[in-house]
Amino acid sequence: MKKKYKFASALGILIIIVIAIIAVLPLVFSSDGGKKFALNQINQRIPGELAVESWSLRWLGNMSIELLTFNDINGQRLLDLSKASISRGLLSLITDHNNVGEISLSKPLISIIPSANGSSLPDGDIPSSTSAESITGARSKKEPTPPKKKSPAKKGFTMPSISGTILIENGAVQLSSSNAPSQVVVNDLDIELTLTGLGEPISFKVNGNSGSPESTLAGSGTLTLPADGVLDVNKTELDMMLNIKDVDINPITTIAALYSDVPQINGRLNADIAVKGNLADGVGIKTDLSAIDLAIPERNAVFGDIKVVLDGNATKTSANINSALINSKFCNITASGIYGGAGSGGLTIKSDMDITTTVDFLKGIGIITNDISCAGELKVAINGTSAGDLITVKQADVNITNLDLDYQGKKLKQKSVVLSAPAKINIAKRQVDIPVGKLTASLGSVTLNSLNVGDWANVQSSIKTDVQADIDIKATREALSDFIALPDNWGVSGRLKTNLKIDFTKPENYKLKINATTSGLKIESAKPPLVIEDSPILTVDLTTNHKFDVIDVKNATVSSEIMDLDLVAGFKKHNGESSLSMKGALAPSMTELSRYLAAYSNIPVKFSGKKSEPFDIAANWSGSGNELKILSMKGNAGLYADTIDGFGFHVRTLTIPVVFEDNKAELKIKAKVNDGDLDFVSNIDLSGTHPVIYMPDDLVILKDVNITTEVADELLGLINPVFQGISTVTGKMSFVMNNFSWPLKNEDMMARVFAGKIMFNDVNLAANGLLTDLLDLVKEDTRELNIGNTSIDISCADGKIKSSPLHLRIKKYELILDGIVGLDKSLNYQAKVPMTETLVGRDGYKYLAGTSLDIPIGGTVQKPILNLKSFQTAISKLAADAATKALSGELEKQLKKLFE
Repeated sequence: MKKKYKFASALGILIIIVIAIIAVLPLVFSSDGGKKFALNQINQRIPGELAVESWSLRWLGNMSIELLTFNDINGQRLLDLSKASISRGLLSLITDHNNVGEISLSKPLISIIPSANGSSLPDGDIPSSTSAESITGARSKKEPTPPKKKSPAKKGFTMPSISGTILIENGAVQLSSSNAPSQVVVNDLDIELTLTGLGEPISFKVNGNSGSPESTLAGSGTLTLPADGVLDVNKTELDMMLNIKDVDINPITTIAALYSDVPQINGRLNADIAVKGNLADGVGIKTDLSAIDLAIPERNAVFGDIKVVLDGNATKTSANINSALINSKFCNITASGIYGGAGSGGLTIKSDMDITTTVDFLKGIGIITNDISCAGELKVAINGTSAGDLITVKQADVNITNLDLDYQGKKLKQKSVVLSAPAKINIAKRQVDIPVGKLTASLGSVTLNSLNVGDWANVQSSIKTDVQADIDIKATREALSDFIALPDNWGVSGRLKTNLKIDFTKPENYKLKINATTSGLKIESAKPPLVIEDSPILTVDLTTNHKFDVIDVKNATVSSEIMDLDLVAGFKKHNGESSLSMKGALAPSMTELSRYLAAYSNIPVKFSGKKSEPFDIAANWSGSGNELKILSMKGNAGLYADTIDGFGFHVRTLTIPVVFEDNKAELKIKAKVNDGDLDFVSNIDLSGTHPVIYMPDDLVILKDVNITTEVADELLGLINPVFQGISTVTGKMSFVMNNFSWPLKNEDMMARVFAGKIMFNDVNLAANGLLTDLLDLVKEDTRELNIGNTSIDISCADGKIKSSPLHLRIKKYELILDGIVGLDKSLNYQAKVPMTETLVGRDGYKYLAGTSLDIPIGGTVQKPILNLKSFQTAISKLAADAATKALSGELEKQLKKLFE
């Protein structure tokens, strides 16, 4: 019995000790050492540091915590709490853990601090005892990723059944940043949250202000979680009223700007918001929201007041809009109908928008760049239905008036642009299907036979369309004059009708077909019209890839007065170089070609005829535009001419072979002209930015050809004005071109150079024009002149053609002309005219035989002007010399008669 008594005593003492230890545990952990131990255990398990100045733990009665703070792992303060009190002790919490009693948090201050990566998580390393995956969602790089295992489907997170009351009194939220002082965005925040268990409404009340007592935020309502405890947002019932009065928007957008690319917005917000229901059965939403004096200072954008009113009902798959209204100075939008679900109700959207202020708004929020400005009025009306993710637009009408677009200084103006079309839009798949539609403007009209966009996030690789356009070319040119560059003083008019088929649904096999016709096409400049067409036709059938660096032209045809073309071609671009190979047949209008040469190179050669000749050409080049450089070109082609007329020569029915080799094109013309030989070889250098015509050195172009009045007038007259307008001429000539380089661009006129020699053989001519004027000056009535067998050298440089002196025999006299003819046809010539016996008399001629006078000749090739004043001055000087030398009085009298 004694042993049993001792055992019972020992057990009793042990129980008393355990009870004593349990009883004093709250006291132990409330001491500095116990608190330090407990906080150390907590801080090893959280990403930061929790500190408490003091706490009071009890088995029975209220518990409290004084001055609680929490810093993140970078030492930044995230939470300050003045006091927290719990109405229940540890024992009651252990025995009835579902009832938390009343928890009161006094003066909590929450700091929002953006991290370097833009998230609300702190920067820096996470303690090793803390799971990186649990905080960041990313597994540590040091740990290998285990293979994923399939797990049974989860119904969702199960909420415990908790009851009690949580009170927050005099709370505040502030923005804290190392770049700026802390800013309190919410203060005097009171929150009351009453928990009643699963399936029962959780009531809440919120009151606070933003910056001043007048800027208030007040809300109340209930939140009911599913009775089974599975957290399902769709089945969570919400019944809430929220009133916002004169709240400053800037702090709200400041917080958003910390985590996304949202500009800070100034303005004030008033709103009444009511929400009732759940997403499974339907949530009723009513809002009346007004934003006052809305502006974005950093982008100098001011938008004024915006009002939004919404009355509708939504589920997770559909929305029933009873009415929606957006009013502002730049747009007014109304909407009603059903979106999503299986619905059959109508969906109507109408918008009346001021484009100027709308574009300014979009620029302000960063959707449109500042290099775009636009003015005008936009009206949109959409009528359709919605079912699930599919919106069926029965009719969409878009009307733009007085459009004035400025993009990087380039302008587009249109009085009216109207688009009318039905459509089907799949929101989930991002697809648009327009079976038919029409766009009209002052430029013309565009008819959509079909348009399908498989993914509007990747339009270029998912579009398929069939479009017909009827365009006024002149109106288009005028409207797009800043975008489509034509030379100065050029005009274009006519009408373009085209059918365009595009299939870009396969990235490696884009397909494009074009059929185009024009009517009344006219291209003109300050010179006579270069192109006047009735109805040219263009067809193109090609395939390419999404990079447009490989293009295969299966069939291209042009049928017009300018040319007829049949073409197949292939284009490739790789590493900055491009290659093109093409085969087909070309029939250019040689008449139009000669007009082009006349307009751009001042070469007075006329062609006629139009006959198809085959071609096969391959080329490689680098760069583009002014930086384009041809690396290689080879192939052959041909040009056919019924007639070639130029410089007084006439050639009939001639095929001109064209050979491409070593970055040049070579043309050869061999023919009989004027009982002589024409051997013309021309090379066009294609290696530079602009083509240059040149010829082989020492080329005998003409050999023993008869000189006609046309040859004299059109060829020789360009070199020496004495040949202009002669009445008759006989004899032969040959022409050797020692060198020749002729840039086709008129702006490069000063770079045109050549040198050559003209050989005359037994040439005689009858004077007319300038020669007649010269002979009249020396009182010579004969009109027969002789050049004989001689030659002259010619050269061109700096825009001027210089020739060596040309000697003409007039009876026993000699007339000499030399000088310069400009490429602009200006003259700077000089004639040495002889003192004739009829001019000075027989006695005077005894003294002046062999004497000549220099007469400058100016003006132009077509209208030479003799400097008679210079001639009279020279005669006066002769008279003075005669008097000085005491020559016969008869001579002096004769000379003086020239001035009577």
